[in-house]
Amino acid sequence: MRKVKSGYEGNNVSDDFSIPQFGIEDIDRAVFDLFDKDLSLEVRVDKKNTHVPVIFATGERFALTRRKQPIRDRNNTLILPIISIKRGSMRKRVLPL
Repeated sequence: MRKVKSGYEGNNVSDDFSIPQFGIEDIDRAVFDLFDKDLSLEVRVDKKNTHVPVIFATGERFALTRRKQPIRDRNNTLILPIISIKRGSMRKRVLPL
């Protein structure tokens, strides 16, 4: 049985690479973009495809989504369906090298 090459074989590992810094905002943006752009969820209404809006519900915005009144746009139109993303908890964890 032949082994599939991973690209990490060999002894000539480069030491001049860098891993860019990233923070919580970068992770939040990546998750938001996954649902908003990469998955690009749509519903069909009156034979017309409509993009499902995505909101990132942090802090007080999440409290607004949990209220008894539904979320509405500027024209007071009910927004349904909607995808609401909430970050649960965070903890710092250092992984061994």
